Order: sequence, then structure tokens, then C-alpha cells
Amino acid sequence: MYVETEKSMLLPFRKGSNLIDQADMAEGTLIKVQEAFFLMIAAIASDKKSACALEAIFKQMAGLAVGFSCGSQTLEKAATDALLGLSSIDQDLVWLLLADIVYSGDGREVPSLPCTGLPKIA
Repeated sequence: MYVETEKSMLLPFRKGSNLIDQADMAEGTLIKVQEAFFLMIAAIASDKKSACALEAIFKQMAGLAVGFSCGSQTLEKAATDALLGLSSIDQDLVWLLLADIVYSGDGREVPSLPCTGLPKIA
């Protein structure tokens, strides 16, 4: 069961999201840390025994993975791997987040979605 909160989800591609200021870290180091993070999430989410550890933060992790897989060329593969793992927990939420990017209508050009390998919508 997922913990419901009254706060709306802050996605990294939305205006007003408060991501940690990462200006103090070198770009190469930051990318390596983010890539390791996404690969760790993919490994945890893909294992049925450990996936329950992500229940409390599932929505935030899915939002980050969708945002980075569609908005960052350098982290696209690692974030997409995380999405694949997370989709084994709740594929509906992953597809809803992807659809939100496509149909947001905020005037930006829609990025190519990392849909290769994701479970089909039932």
C-alpha cells in the first residue's frame, strides 16, 4: 500500500519543483552519482523481495525517473532502467506519468519517450 499525502507530487520537469541546489558539485561527479542512484533504484525495484522497500517513496522515484529519462540525454539509459524496474511494481503509475509529459500541453516540444521495454498497457 502506498502512503497517501496531501502534497502534490513535485516532478523535476515541472515549474516550481524544489530540487536540491547541486551547483557545488562538479558536473561529471553529479552525473555519476545520479546514474548510480538510478541503477540502484532499478536493482531494488526489480527484485520482488526488496521492492517493498520503495513503497514510501515510489511516487517520487517514478517522477524523477520519468523526468530524467525524458529530459536528460546523459542519464536517459539509467533513468529508463529505473523506470523498467519501477514499472514492475506499479506499471499504471509509470504510464500515467509518461502520458502526463505527452499531454501536458505546456507548449514545449515533447521529448522522445523511453518506451522500449516498458510493460504494455492492459
